[in-house]
Amino acid sequence: MQYFSVGYLQRYKSMGSIGRFRQINQGVQQIFFTVSRMIQAVTDWKYNSVYQRMVLFLSTKGLKNYTMKKFLLLSFLLAGTFSAICQSKSNYAGDVDKAYGLIRNGAYKNGYKYLIKFASTNQAAISVEPNTSYLIFFVYDNTNHPKADFQAPLMTPDSALMKKYTLKPFDRAQVGVARGEQLEFRTPEKFITGETKPVKLKANPPAYIYVYYKK
Repeated sequence: MQYFSVGYLQRYKSMGSIGRFRQINQGVQQIFFTVSRMIQAVTDWKYNSVYQRMVLFLSTKGLKNYTMKKFLLLSFLLAGTFSAICQSKSNYAGDVDKAYGLIRNGAYKNGYKYLIKFASTNQAAISVEPNTSYLIFFVYDNTNHPKADFQAPLMTPDSALMKKYTLKPFDRAQVGVARGEQLEFRTPEKFITGETKPVKLKANPPAYIYVYYKK
């Protein structure tokens, strides 16, 4: 490197302040010139590379390849979506049967007896007796993860009384795409009036409803 040679340093010391300033100014200009050329070279390379890709893409062959790839991708996506929809629909019925088997076995093991079941519906009703425990399951399709809202209100014209005696189940488990919520309650030893009380079962989304009881 000649800039750091002994001769150069000796000449630099012998220069006046004006000469030193000119020398430094020339060195700085040369550095800026070199850097500018390097930046321009990189910019030209990037421009040429992008330009070549654009030409290749806009060429007839490029368009054909792009269209074919897009068509194949959409075909695979549509086929996969159709398969997933058919599979979820066909599996739901089987998952409901499996869930029902687990519910039935669990209820029997805990001393409950079968009362009634409802096919997929938004509402149903049962009559409850005094001094009796009830076990109710709502099983619904959770494929699209709907917001579940299940209730068991006392059927009465008194809105305040209905609100007071409205029960809501808790999330229990899921079998495949069939998800279940469970509700348990026990009636008082005696009703003030009547021998039974009507209870409405509300389901949103539609659900299979299974009801068990024990004294």
